Amino acid sequence: DDQVEVACRRADSDVWVANFNAPGQVVIAGSPEGVTAAGIVAKELGAKKVMSLPVSGAFHTQFMQPARDRLRKAIADANPRDTEVPVISNVDALAHASGPEWSSLLSAQLISPVRWKHCLLTLGELGVTDFAELGPGGVLTGMAKRTVAGSRTISISTPEELDKLLEWVNADSP
Repeated sequence: DDQVEVACRRADSDVWVANFNAPGQVVIAGSPEGVTAAGIVAKELGAKKVMSLPVSGAFHTQFMQPARDRLRKAIADANPRDTEVPVISNVDALAHASGPEWSSLLSAQLISPVRWKHCLLTLGELGVTDFAELGPGGVLTGMAKRTVAGSRTISISTPEELDKLLEWVNADSP
Protein backbone atom coordinates (compact mmCIF):
# COMPACT_ATOMS: atom_id res chain seq x y z
CA ASP A 1 0.00 0.00 0.00
CA ASP A 2 2.89 2.38 0.70
CA GLN A 3 4.05 1.97 -2.89
CA VAL A 4 0.88 3.70 -4.07
CA GLU A 5 2.04 6.89 -2.36
CA VAL A 6 5.39 6.45 -4.08
CA ALA A 7 3.61 6.09 -7.44
CA CYS A 8 1.71 9.33 -6.80
CA ARG A 9 4.90 11.23 -5.99
CA ARG A 10 6.78 9.75 -8.97
CA ALA A 11 3.93 10.77 -11.28
CA ASP A 12 5.09 14.35 -10.63
CA SER A 13 1.58 15.67 -11.01
CA ASP A 14 -1.53 16.59 -9.03
CA VAL A 15 -2.39 13.13 -7.69
CA TRP A 16 -2.68 11.82 -4.14
CA VAL A 17 -3.84 8.76 -2.20
CA ALA A 18 -7.52 9.37 -1.45
CA ASN A 19 -8.48 6.12 0.34
CA PHE A 20 -6.71 3.30 2.14
CA ASN A 21 -9.65 0.90 1.96
CA ALA A 22 -8.26 -2.51 2.88
CA PRO A 23 -4.94 -4.33 2.52
CA GLY A 24 -4.05 -4.13 -1.16
CA GLN A 25 -6.91 -1.76 -2.04
CA VAL A 26 -5.88 1.87 -2.32
CA VAL A 27 -7.67 4.63 -4.24
CA ILE A 28 -5.91 7.63 -5.79
CA ALA A 29 -7.45 10.88 -7.02
CA GLY A 30 -6.39 14.09 -8.68
CA SER A 31 -6.09 15.50 -12.14
CA PRO A 32 -6.89 13.04 -14.95
CA GLU A 33 -3.30 13.31 -16.19
CA GLY A 34 -1.91 12.73 -12.70
CA VAL A 35 -4.11 9.70 -12.06
CA THR A 36 -3.08 8.17 -15.41
CA ALA A 37 0.62 8.81 -14.76
CA ALA A 38 0.44 7.38 -11.22
CA GLY A 39 -1.38 4.30 -12.54
CA ILE A 40 1.46 3.66 -14.99
CA VAL A 41 4.07 4.03 -12.24
CA ALA A 42 2.01 1.80 -9.91
CA LYS A 43 2.06 -0.96 -12.55
CA GLU A 44 5.84 -0.55 -12.86
CA LEU A 45 6.09 -0.92 -9.08
CA GLY A 46 4.10 -4.18 -9.14
CA ALA A 47 0.44 -3.23 -8.77
CA LYS A 48 -1.68 -6.24 -9.70
CA LYS A 49 -4.66 -4.22 -10.86
CA VAL A 50 -5.20 -0.57 -11.75
CA MET A 51 -8.70 0.53 -12.68
CA SER A 52 -10.58 3.77 -13.11
CA LEU A 53 -13.51 4.59 -10.84
CA PRO A 54 -16.29 6.89 -12.04
CA VAL A 55 -16.51 9.64 -9.42
CA SER A 56 -17.69 13.24 -9.57
CA GLY A 57 -14.60 14.83 -8.01
CA ALA A 58 -11.14 14.44 -6.54
CA PHE A 59 -12.38 14.11 -2.98
CA HIS A 60 -9.88 13.77 -0.11
CA THR A 61 -7.22 15.67 -2.09
CA GLN A 62 -5.81 19.19 -2.22
CA PHE A 63 -8.41 20.02 -4.89
CA MET A 64 -10.93 20.25 -2.02
CA GLN A 65 -8.98 22.99 -0.20
CA PRO A 66 -11.32 25.84 -1.28
CA ALA A 67 -14.22 24.18 0.57
CA ARG A 68 -12.19 23.47 3.71
CA ASP A 69 -12.30 26.93 5.31
CA ARG A 70 -16.07 27.20 4.85
CA LEU A 71 -16.61 23.72 6.28
CA ARG A 72 -14.32 24.40 9.26
CA LYS A 73 -16.34 27.52 10.13
CA ALA A 74 -19.69 25.72 9.71
CA ILE A 75 -18.59 22.89 11.99
CA ALA A 76 -17.21 25.29 14.61
CA ASP A 77 -20.49 27.23 14.49
CA ALA A 78 -22.34 23.97 15.12
CA ASN A 79 -20.33 23.66 18.36
CA PRO A 80 -19.83 19.86 18.42
CA ARG A 81 -20.19 18.32 21.87
CA ASP A 82 -17.98 15.75 23.51
CA THR A 83 -19.03 12.17 22.80
CA GLU A 84 -19.70 9.51 25.40
CA VAL A 85 -18.17 6.89 23.12
CA PRO A 86 -14.98 7.81 21.27
CA VAL A 87 -15.17 7.96 17.49
CA ILE A 88 -12.29 6.76 15.32
CA SER A 89 -11.39 9.53 12.87
CA ASN A 90 -10.52 8.74 9.26
CA VAL A 91 -7.89 11.49 9.36
CA ASP A 92 -5.57 9.84 11.89
CA ALA A 93 -7.23 6.51 12.78
CA LEU A 94 -7.28 7.53 16.44
CA ALA A 95 -10.14 7.68 18.95
CA HIS A 96 -11.51 11.15 19.64
CA ALA A 97 -14.19 12.21 22.12
CA SER A 98 -13.60 15.97 22.44
CA GLY A 99 -16.16 18.09 20.59
CA PRO A 100 -13.79 20.96 19.79
CA GLU A 101 -11.46 18.56 17.90
CA TRP A 102 -14.10 17.78 15.28
CA SER A 103 -13.89 21.15 13.53
CA SER A 104 -10.31 20.49 12.45
CA LEU A 105 -10.74 16.73 12.02
CA LEU A 106 -13.78 16.95 9.74
CA SER A 107 -12.39 19.81 7.69
CA ALA A 108 -9.07 17.99 7.35
CA GLN A 109 -10.99 14.98 6.02
CA LEU A 110 -11.80 16.97 2.89
CA ILE A 111 -8.15 17.03 1.86
CA SER A 112 -6.78 13.95 3.65
CA PRO A 113 -6.91 10.31 2.62
CA VAL A 114 -9.62 8.17 4.18
CA ARG A 115 -7.69 5.78 6.41
CA TRP A 116 -10.43 3.15 6.58
CA LYS A 117 -7.97 0.25 6.75
CA HIS A 118 -6.14 1.97 9.60
CA CYS A 119 -9.43 2.71 11.40
CA LEU A 120 -10.38 -0.96 11.18
CA LEU A 121 -6.97 -1.96 12.55
CA THR A 122 -7.39 0.50 15.44
CA LEU A 123 -10.83 -0.90 16.20
CA GLY A 124 -9.37 -4.43 16.12
CA GLU A 125 -6.62 -3.38 18.55
CA LEU A 126 -9.32 -2.00 20.84
CA GLY A 127 -11.03 -5.42 20.81
CA VAL A 128 -13.79 -4.67 18.31
CA THR A 129 -14.53 -7.74 16.20
CA ASP A 130 -18.21 -7.23 15.26
CA PHE A 131 -19.00 -4.92 12.36
CA ALA A 132 -22.48 -4.01 11.11
CA GLU A 133 -22.84 -2.11 7.85
CA LEU A 134 -26.09 -0.22 7.44
CA GLY A 135 -26.98 0.99 3.95
CA PRO A 136 -26.92 -0.25 0.38
CA GLY A 137 -24.19 -2.70 -0.54
CA GLY A 138 -21.70 -4.62 1.49
CA VAL A 139 -18.40 -3.08 0.44
CA LEU A 140 -17.37 -1.96 3.93
CA THR A 141 -18.29 -5.35 5.39
CA GLY A 142 -15.96 -7.01 2.89
CA MET A 143 -13.15 -4.63 3.83
CA ALA A 144 -13.63 -5.40 7.53
CA LYS A 145 -13.39 -9.14 6.84
CA ARG A 146 -10.17 -8.62 4.88
CA THR A 147 -8.61 -6.35 7.48
CA VAL A 148 -9.60 -7.59 10.95
CA ALA A 149 -8.80 -11.24 11.58
CA GLY A 150 -11.66 -13.16 13.14
CA SER A 151 -14.19 -10.41 12.53
CA ARG A 152 -17.92 -11.07 12.52
CA THR A 153 -19.84 -8.96 10.03
CA ILE A 154 -23.33 -8.26 8.78
CA SER A 155 -24.64 -6.01 6.05
CA ILE A 156 -28.15 -4.57 6.32
CA SER A 157 -29.41 -2.90 3.15
CA THR A 158 -33.08 -2.23 3.76
CA PRO A 159 -35.39 -1.45 6.69
CA GLU A 160 -36.98 -4.86 6.15
CA GLU A 161 -33.68 -6.48 7.18
CA LEU A 162 -33.56 -4.84 10.61
CA ASP A 163 -34.90 -8.01 12.25
CA LYS A 164 -31.87 -9.82 10.84
CA LEU A 165 -29.64 -7.24 12.56
CA LEU A 166 -31.43 -7.70 15.89
CA GLU A 167 -31.02 -11.48 15.64
CA TRP A 168 -27.32 -11.01 14.82
CA VAL A 169 -26.78 -8.69 17.80
CA ASN A 170 -28.69 -10.96 20.18
CA ALA A 171 -26.88 -14.08 18.96
CA ASP A 172 -23.73 -12.72 20.55
CA SER A 173 -25.39 -11.84 23.87
CA PRO A 174 -25.17 -14.19 26.85
